[in-house]
Amino acid sequence: MAYKIDYKNLLNEKQLGAVMHHEGPCLVIAGAGTGKTRTLVYRVARLIEDGVRPESILCLSFTKKAAENMTIKCSGMLDHRCQQVNANTFHGFALSILKRYAPYTGYGNNFDIIDQDTDAGIILDRIKEELLITAHAAKFPKNKQVISILSKSATRQMSIHDVIANYYPHYDIFISMIELVSSEYQKFKKQQNKMDFDDLLKILMILMSDYEFIRNEIQDRFKFIMIDEYQDTDRIQAALAKLLAGGHGNIMVVGDDAQSIYSFR
Repeated sequence: MAYKIDYKNLLNEKQLGAVMHHEGPCLVIAGAGTGKTRTLVYRVARLIEDGVRPESILCLSFTKKAAENMTIKCSGMLDHRCQQVNANTFHGFALSILKRYAPYTGYGNNFDIIDQDTDAGIILDRIKEELLITAHAAKFPKNKQVISILSKSATRQMSIHDVIANYYPHYDIFISMIELVSSEYQKFKKQQNKMDFDDLLKILMILMSDYEFIRNEIQDRFKFIMIDEYQDTDRIQAALAKLLAGGHGNIMVVGDDAQSIYSFR
């Protein structure tokens, strides 16, 4: 096939191999400055040139700007069709899906996103006061630490008990209290039609796991999944990636294990 873009002369051998990879899973590991993101952009263009519908391509990155830059660069190389590619962050993508299927989550489709740095602390103060935990204020973990515990529980798919045992053993005497605070926090958010950032991924996981028809619709809609900076995915993001590609297996992830902020998965 004659391509508009001269892939063979613009890419090195390894990059070309990744760009021309079509169906099935593909893991690309490369160091800094070797053109990992560039390779993804060229692959998006090549898929479109081969007739793949742009709207069936999902590109996930870790910042909104990085995601937007992918479609901008792709459009500059190819044409306006690249703007139809769904390029987003994990959280932005989850938000768009949850808005569409909100009735199945127990939330209204006009749910709000709360700021975990400010709003969550105010909510936790109210909950602790209602639970009379203020009497333990001197030793009970501060809101920032409680939020960190709850976040690790969500993103690493661990129980609060295990999070505290592994990362905060000095709070082990407060496990039952923190579990109670967590329970009340989840209830409050549901009653007030609010989610935090961690809920976006957690509830999307539940939605896709519990409703086969929704999982099938999402998998049918996005036939090619690509994830940039994969070394920085946490456990729930990796699990979501597996679910998204579960129907067809067309997933490419690129990353640098030497730059991992967690551990390479």
